[in-house]
Amino acid sequence: MRWVFTGANSTQNRSNVEWPLLSTRLSSSPYFTGLASSFSFRMTCSPIPPTRRFDARPAFLALCLLCLPAFWHGDSERGADGAAWAQAAPPVSAPPVSAPPISSPSLVTNATPAERRAAETVVGRLREALASQDANALSFFGLSDVVVTSGIVAAPSGNTAQAATLPQLRLTHLAVGPAGAVARLEYGLWASSGKAGAQVRLAGGVIEAWLQRREGGGFALTDKGWPVPRDAASQLHDKAAQQWHKTRAASGKHALLNLVAERRGGRWAVLRVSAIWEDGVLLDEAKLARAARQMEAIGDAVPASPAPTLVPQGPQALPGASTRSAQVGEAPAGQNPTGQITAGQITVAQVAPARNAPWDETPWLRRQMARHEDRGAGTAHLLLQWSARGWVGLDSVWDADRSVAQRTDAAARQARQAMDGPAFASVTARREFGESLYRLGAFDEAADELEKAEALQPGLVGAARMRQVTAARARDPQRVAARMVIEEPKIGLHPDHPSRLVPLLRREFEASPSTLGALRLGLEYSRLAADELAGAWLKKARELEPAERNQLSGSDAAWIRLLDTQLMERQRLAPTKPSNIIRSTLFTVRCQPNDLDTVRLLAGLEAAQHAIYADFGIPMSNTEVVLWPSQSQFQSYTGHLAGRDTSEFVTALTLTQLVRTDSGPHVLGEEMNFYADPNANTMSTIAHEYGHVAVRHLSKGRDVPEWLNEGIATAVEGGYDNYLRRVREAASVGRQRSKREQRRGEGDGDRAVIDYAQAISLIDYIGAHWGRDAILEILRRIGKDVEPYAALSAVLQVSPQQLWNDWAREGIK
Repeated sequence: MRWVFTGANSTQNRSNVEWPLLSTRLSSSPYFTGLASSFSFRMTCSPIPPTRRFDARPAFLALCLLCLPAFWHGDSERGADGAAWAQAAPPVSAPPVSAPPISSPSLVTNATPAERRAAETVVGRLREALASQDANALSFFGLSDVVVTSGIVAAPSGNTAQAATLPQLRLTHLAVGPAGAVARLEYGLWASSGKAGAQVRLAGGVIEAWLQRREGGGFALTDKGWPVPRDAASQLHDKAAQQWHKTRAASGKHALLNLVAERRGGRWAVLRVSAIWEDGVLLDEAKLARAARQMEAIGDAVPASPAPTLVPQGPQALPGASTRSAQVGEAPAGQNPTGQITAGQITVAQVAPARNAPWDETPWLRRQMARHEDRGAGTAHLLLQWSARGWVGLDSVWDADRSVAQRTDAAARQARQAMDGPAFASVTARREFGESLYRLGAFDEAADELEKAEALQPGLVGAARMRQVTAARARDPQRVAARMVIEEPKIGLHPDHPSRLVPLLRREFEASPSTLGALRLGLEYSRLAADELAGAWLKKARELEPAERNQLSGSDAAWIRLLDTQLMERQRLAPTKPSNIIRSTLFTVRCQPNDLDTVRLLAGLEAAQHAIYADFGIPMSNTEVVLWPSQSQFQSYTGHLAGRDTSEFVTALTLTQLVRTDSGPHVLGEEMNFYADPNANTMSTIAHEYGHVAVRHLSKGRDVPEWLNEGIATAVEGGYDNYLRRVREAASVGRQRSKREQRRGEGDGDRAVIDYAQAISLIDYIGAHWGRDAILEILRRIGKDVEPYAALSAVLQVSPQQLWNDWAREGIK
């Protein structure tokens, strides 16, 4: 058996040390088979420089307005059935009954007076159509055949009354070109119940619509337009409120929420909402109550609004609906077809205060986002804890995207700011803005801006370039993240995950109680930090063992001694570990109560889990993670297991305890140990260490070549900082590491830096030519006891030397 330590430090050195412990022989048993070799400790300390982690993100689907009206409805999102759902915004003040001016006094435009009047005429017709509840006009803003109620279920028809629609519509920007104009509209749609005169805001936001030139002058509204992204903080609040209700319904008061948003080119975009920490809290009740009071005192949380909720009823005619022409703004043929359709009637229920609604933590979200706005491109993890009143903000963690140069992000940010001013009317400025977004990787928004530039001045962008940027939409971070959220659950869990293994072991024990069965259950509960249950199963095993002693085979007796010793040691060490327990499906975290340094750890684990599942598709088991509050405690614990002092430069150690058998290694325990080093790149270090755990899972604990192991772990963290440049520079001056040196992982300092850079470059080369699945298949074959380089040759159909030569010739150009 051996303990394998893999770790990260802040210096450019590496050491491999083994400490012999003992050896024994184990023959076959019903539970374990094989022959164990020697027990040893091995510690690997590897340099982990600041890196970027790849973070795939979701995207708004850029389809036409009438196909996906939810994008034009500032408060709507699309459910699984395709209906437009929305939540009415707080009616802070009643809308004016009289219509406001058609255009802003400070209208940004390059239009002539005649063109401006023509555009204002179109906007005026649109507002009139909204006021008369024209079906096409309502659909234009995502409202058609809807019912407003005070809850999430539509009120009975007897409790509803027909409502008047009170539209607010204002033209703020107008860019005019030879083919037409791009019009930016601020809008708000309100309804009045007529009974109590209550006014409810149905929708609101900003849209940019395409106005096509008409023969003889003037413009016509079309169904072509582009979404203006909704405020990310408001979106996150809506998602958090939904999760708060789910948690409350499940009585899961011990829960944490991780909201993930990305900032590129001066805009925040929502990526995902992770409610993975469903068991355990960070702040105790007293600290949580104090934090909640502070949030209210400084305005980070505001009371829930008594606004009702908008509920979709599907495409059906409501009582009292009338039939009229669907013409809106004299759209040209083929853009907004005319015909006889049923007009949508809006009914409003009695407005009642929202009950059992969480407070609004949007101010806290905005303040946390503002902390990171000058850091360039990257991702923010915002951690909150459940309370009866709402989500209580804990802290946020920033994960910089080092693949994006600061100057590139700054240029896009400045261009975005300029687009609110005179640059809105400049077609060349818009094209440059779109190109800067493309360089950032914001492909959806880039395609939208370039489409506008091409529409305003046909041929400016060109058909070939438009095809290229349109194809890139599929790679937009938000689209990618949306797909991953759907795909990741399909990957599932590792076969030895406790959710599978514990029920199986319990059934076996109930059918045939045994000492070995009790010890195995105790070991699994110990891994989950359920120390009392682990102790109870250890006690049960010792009660059963005397009666079985004379009937045990030599192998069974050896396994009992081994597992008893292992469980005893874990029970002895448990009280020395941090006492607070936070669990998710894939992690069991031990940390100090009320220690906000844990926020960085939880954010890093969530990101690492996402990377493993999204980028590599590796099914994982549950991993124990220990966060030590100080370096001295970290060194004391890990040093005790190693039998010697842990280096002061080591900030993270992954401990895997293996026992060798005839059928291969068997894992007895695994821990990821960290300490809260304020100078460490926590996100990268956690991802790197979890990458090693993933490699161990696929290879089933067998030896993996150093470059392959480190290359995959580095890929999980998002890549070694400037690794390709480092490899190119080393090759240009003859300092490139040889295949023999790379295979053996020899060297420290600068040579170790080149080793890591070459390792991730090799992984990239294999992934680009054979795909990520080829890398995983190599590990799976190693797990089946195939020699590593034989597995590589079989999967890639090239020899290791040929792979090296091809990479050296092509992969680092």
